[in-house]
Amino acid sequence: MTFNRRRFLKASAQASAALCLFDALGVQAATPFSSIQTAPRLKAPAGSVDCHMHLYDDRYPAAPGAKLLPPNASLDDYHQLQALLGLRRMVIVTPSTYGTDNRCMLDGLARSRGQARGVAVLDQSITDA
Repeated sequence: MTFNRRRFLKASAQASAALCLFDALGVQAATPFSSIQTAPRLKAPAGSVDCHMHLYDDRYPAAPGAKLLPPNASLDDYHQLQALLGLRRMVIVTPSTYGTDNRCMLDGLARSRGQARGVAVLDQSITDA
């Protein structure tokens, strides 16, 4: 099946309608923080990497003035989505919620058993040296 603009827009509209129905009925997604409930027909190639995901944990305080304050989203939550998508590797990115505090991302790296890399956020006082 090839996707053109019309087919993409139609599929997007159908997916949005389904999500609205789930919300209206109060149905909770089986995969936390995702509307995806079944494995996609298109399989990711072996070794594929989710190149940008965030973890949130209220054990780590939000940066002063943070605007995005989502609920906890753990590595275990994310592993459920990975299993559905057929992925094993990921890049954990420190979200703006934590400013330059990279502890949540570093904790995720430590618990990922070598399946993740990380993107840290540094302030301007950090030099190349």
